[in-house]
Amino acid sequence: LERHGKKSNIITSARSPEEWQALFPDPILGNSSLDRLAHSSYQILMEGESIRKQNRPN
Repeated sequence: LERHGKKSNIITSARSPEEWQALFPDPILGNSSLDRLAHSSYQILMEGESIRKQNRPN
């Protein structure tokens, strides 16, 4: 692919990456797709209360 190694993707999810494979109907395609995504990825896990709760009006 022309884009490979040149551009970035940002994927956000409320599910943990371990849960993603179950979302694919074909486990082989799911596993290979996730392997390509995770190969050179950085994972940022955010924990704690939502900032939306902190900023909403009372």
